[in-house]
Amino acid sequence: MKVSKIEKSLNRLVGVITLIAVVMVVSVMLLANYTAKLSVSPVAKITSVLGVSTTASSLDIQIINKNYQRLDSGQYSLSLTYQLTNHTNTDINFTAPINLFAFDSIGNKIYRSQYPTDSTTPATLVTAGATITQRIIFTGLDRSSLSSLKLIYQPNDSDDSILIDI
Repeated sequence: MKVSKIEKSLNRLVGVITLIAVVMVVSVMLLANYTAKLSVSPVAKITSVLGVSTTASSLDIQIINKNYQRLDSGQYSLSLTYQLTNHTNTDINFTAPINLFAFDSIGNKIYRSQYPTDSTTPATLVTAGATITQRIIFTGLDRSSLSSLKLIYQPNDSDDSILIDI
């Protein structure tokens, strides 16, 4: 039985469509797995001298205001005003360019951050029980990534990452 050119073409097309579908499913699964790794509970474990572990609330970050601005280059910037609350009994060093990261929808880290010219400083000591307000600006953003940005807080000396709603 001879296979016509049309049947061969259809078979190839079905093969290509199947391959594309498999690649898309695998990509979605990998992205979901990557996002799940970033969504860690914001609770720090503290180990006492005797080795007994307890839990304590860590530095809490809450977004107060966000502002998108179109730049002359056609890209966008995102200005975030956030509030830091230290729920622990010890002072916490916080350096936004080291501890805060923005990620786009496919998990690319956005490194381009800057500080406004107001009194915000990159390194801050958040004293025990204190609440302070700061601002950071992420630049060089594409329009397509604006609606899907995620903010990640990584505490000092920790591999844990905490997802913060923007």
